[in-house]
Amino acid sequence: MPVECASQGGYSDSDGRCRHAAPPPDRAGHLARLHVRLLSGDANGMAHYELVEYLLALAIPRCHTKPRAKALLREFGSLAQLVSADPESLRRVDGLGDTALRR
Repeated sequence: MPVECASQGGYSDSDGRCRHAAPPPDRAGHLARLHVRLLSGDANGMAHYELVEYLLALAIPRCHTKPRAKALLREFGSLAQLVSADPESLRRVDGLGDTALRR
């Protein structure tokens, strides 16, 4: 079942692939800023959803991942529980298919 994944009106298939054009410039800049913060040692100042958002962006390129990151944290309750979740539990979350989980 397709899941909306971008402000551009894109969607992702059950495999987690986003189906729309490249992200708008602001979105690309946002991910670049998250990347710089993470690599510069400023990860302690990042919200958990920002860490998850960045990791999701690596697994599901060209998708708006912030809503999905927040939904995952709500579903699993904490970053620790999310990263220790088994793949089957993650698959039950809309928009996380096999392709995203393999990455």
